[in-house]
Amino acid sequence: MDILNLLFPRSCLGCNKEGTYLCQDCKETLDILYHTYCFCQKDPTIDGKCPRCSSYLSGLFCALSFKEKALTRKLIHCYRDNYLKDAASTLALLIMDHLYLLEKDHLLEKSTLVPLFLDVKEVKKRGYDQNEELCKSLSEILGIPLQKGFRKTDPVLKPVFENNISGRVFLVADLYTPNCMEDCAWSLKEAGAKEVFGLAIARDQTRESQLSGDPEHRVLLGRD
Repeated sequence: MDILNLLFPRSCLGCNKEGTYLCQDCKETLDILYHTYCFCQKDPTIDGKCPRCSSYLSGLFCALSFKEKALTRKLIHCYRDNYLKDAASTLALLIMDHLYLLEKDHLLEKSTLVPLFLDVKEVKKRGYDQNEELCKSLSEILGIPLQKGFRKTDPVLKPVFENNISGRVFLVADLYTPNCMEDCAWSLKEAGAKEVFGLAIARDQTRESQLSGDPEHRVLLGRD
């Protein structure tokens, strides 16, 4: 046990029981999704994309619905705003439970994990990149590679990688928000990714706006 855990022992964010950020009893109160909704939120689907959806993502997997459970909101807010960097492994396991329920965990084989881009100022303020930490935990659990490399340019995100991206990529975020994930998915496709899937702890359905994959948005970003 490290010194921080000795001084500030972990306690469940649901019931304050010491030892973990999410005890088994509280975890069972969370409704880990056995389906996910398409980008346009019309239908439950098995991979997050229906024929009506326009998106650079091949699919979207979100373990929890952000708006339905106070505990879900607390888990994410504490992870990103209360500087609980070491909660990443707990949250990564929720994502894995979701994929196991969907029987989609095989998609991660021979895939690459890429953390969703975060603003540099946000990372400096927090002291860590929550999406990168989530990626690291998933990489350790699954034994698959993690690759970093986004930088921000105006007006779009550009990929910067030592090697070309190929095959299937999972774009990882703590919270799915459409426009940023679409921008990153587009950049990964430009870098050579064959498929890009979104992977998140939860989907913020209260903040969703017009998708970046929408034709009008592509024109604004020079992607027509």
